[in-house]
Amino acid sequence: MFVGFLGTIPFVASRGYVRTFDDYKRQGEARWAEHEILGEKPLSEFLGENLEEISFTMLFRKDQGVNPQSEVNTLKELRDGGTPVPLVLGFKVIGDGLWTVRGLSYSVDFWDKWGHPQAITANVSLKEYSDGKTTLKEAFKGVIGL
Repeated sequence: MFVGFLGTIPFVASRGYVRTFDDYKRQGEARWAEHEILGEKPLSEFLGENLEEISFTMLFRKDQGVNPQSEVNTLKELRDGGTPVPLVLGFKVIGDGLWTVRGLSYSVDFWDKWGHPQAITANVSLKEYSDGKTTLKEAFKGVIGL
């Protein structure tokens, strides 16, 4: 079953092949300024929305049809390249269309006798990306064949 995708990384769950996530968390804050007034309480000024953040955990297991090290390398490329990509879950675009991988930590859970990782747990942190000009169609260019 197709769950969604992050850029060119599909989230899929089927018999014998699993590439999905757990512990999905999303957070956002408003931007505020406090103006100090002598002898009075500060005045609050609403500045607008702030960029949202998403985090989740992925478990990559060789026995579930994926190459754990290859999956981590793909996430590293997104993080290290600073590439903004769309995030889609359940055929719904999350946020305004673009996200960047800001954090990636992982641990190897199992090794084979030749020293190859058989299972890796990865913690992924995303942050909403905004350059003020990229359209949703441009965000999906090269991802879904537009």
